[in-house]
Formats: sequence, structure tokens, C-alpha cells
Amino acid sequence: MRRTLPRILLNLLAVTIIAIGMTLLIKANLGQSTVSGFSSTLAHILNVKAGTIVFFLNLFCFIIELIILKKNVHWSIGLQLLLNSVFGSVVNFFLYDVPWIANLNFNSYFQQLALLLTAILIMGVGVSLMLSINLAVLPYDALIALISKTYTIPFITVRIIADISFITMTLILGFLFPVPFNAVREGTIIFALTLGSVIAFLNIKWKKLLPISLRQA
Repeated sequence: MRRTLPRILLNLLAVTIIAIGMTLLIKANLGQSTVSGFSSTLAHILNVKAGTIVFFLNLFCFIIELIILKKNVHWSIGLQLLLNSVFGSVVNFFLYDVPWIANLNFNSYFQQLALLLTAILIMGVGVSLMLSINLAVLPYDALIALISKTYTIPFITVRIIADISFITMTLILGFLFPVPFNAVREGTIIFALTLGSVIAFLNIKWKKLLPISLRQA
């Protein structure tokens, strides 16, 4: 437990960093990630907070995980619920309750682009830290990995199908309902093309910075 507790705390720090990055990604208003785009669009339609939608989306993924795993459930899967609660709460806090972020509205395209790239960098820091700790991830990511492993489907194939599905649903919602922003724009493409490289680069850095005890599976 002495070795597990620091990893849990680092995991919570990682998911907090990811949530802050997602908040800035939304505020950049140049297009979002597949999940955040769907969440913020549905949140506007239902008049609820985006972090709340993200929470329930991940909760749904967690339930599907339990159905697939059946009796083969490891105790660490419970950490996903903790990460999900922190993630949704942090997104809601920064997106709605921190005035200088909640009221952030750039008129300059270059300022929006700078915020978008900053958001991608911050999310890359959080995701790479979470992957380096190798303890628990958010239910959405865990479900994709589980489906890939259980049904022997390449991970990238499952991820692409999931991303396309969310993009399609977001576009349909935007077409059917009046939404004052475009969740799918050039920023979505930039996000998809750059985040993986940022994570790969930072993974190397974390391996040098984190002691082995914090990186063991």
C-alpha cells in the first residue's frame, strides 16, 4: 500500500491535468476532441454542464467494462470511478466556476490557435503521466483497450471506430439543434494529429523522471 498510494495520488494529479487541458480545448473554440466535442454539444442541448456529461459517459463505459469482464474484475478497476469523478468535477469547476476561464473569449484566430496548442500540450502532459504510472485510466480509454484485447481487434481500429462514431453523433446533434459553436473543426484534426506525438515524447521524459516504483504495473 505504501507503494500504491503515491501512484494513486499521481494518477489523480494526471487526470486533473487532463481535465484542465480539456477545459482549455473547449474554450479555444476551434474544434475539440471527439469526446469533449460530443460532451459539450450534448451539454448545451440538455442545458447541463459539460463535465457532467463526461462523467455519465465514462460511467456508461465503466458499466460496459463490468459486463465484459464479468467475474474477472481486478480491484484497481474501482480507481476508474475515482478518476472519473475527479475528471468531471475539475472540468465543471474550471469551465464554469473559475471566472477568468469561464469568461475567456478570444476574437483573434491566432490567440485561439495558441490556446488550442497549449491545451494539447497540457493534455499530453496528463495523459503521458497517467500512462507512465500504468495503474488506471479513465473508463472510456479502458473500455477501448478491453474491447481490443477481448475480441482481438487492433487497438487503433477500435479507437478509430469510436472516434468516428462520436464525430458523427456530434455532427448530427449540431445539425438537429441550434448549437452556438462548432465542436468539429480544424482544431479536431490538429488535436488528432499532434496529441499522440506529444504523448510519445513526454513518455520518454517521464521514464527518466519517475522512479521505477512509481512506474511498475
